[in-house]
Amino acid sequence: MIFVRSGAWSAAVIGFYSVLILLMLGVRVYGTPGVVTDDLAPFIDVVLLLYLARYLTTRYRIDDRSLYAYRLFGSRRIPLAEISRIQRTNLRSLAPVGFIGTWGWRGRVWSPMVGTFDTIHTVSDGLLIGGSGVPAFISPKAPEEFQRELSRRIRSVNRQTVLNLDPA
Repeated sequence: MIFVRSGAWSAAVIGFYSVLILLMLGVRVYGTPGVVTDDLAPFIDVVLLLYLARYLTTRYRIDDRSLYAYRLFGSRRIPLAEISRIQRTNLRSLAPVGFIGTWGWRGRVWSPMVGTFDTIHTVSDGLLIGGSGVPAFISPKAPEEFQRELSRRIRSVNRQTVLNLDPA
């Protein structure tokens, strides 16, 4: 059985993108000279729409083997057998260094608390998933429920691994 949750959305973030997109369209329609050239405005519109689409398409899926965090043009798969830590946290407490990493395309940032980690998130509150490899910060809707389901599936995978060991 597959467990799927979308990213938690912030009305403020969606509103911010919407206002910027409308502002850029207004600049193009009303032709405010000197603010943005006609050649640059369509590019900015496309970039803003693309980032909004990435934000709105953020999803998290747990199956019997892996946790998948994905969004438009980017994803991360973490095998359940490799997850050793699920910690409720937020980006402010992790204190990531660099604005581009938390807002940018790839989402890899450095924190003095955990070192390098990936972010596939939509809001500041979420889960830091650790184990082998680079940790990942995700922000599913109903994070407590998501954490319980992820923990249950990890225990199930670990129990199957122990039961399948051949003592010979």
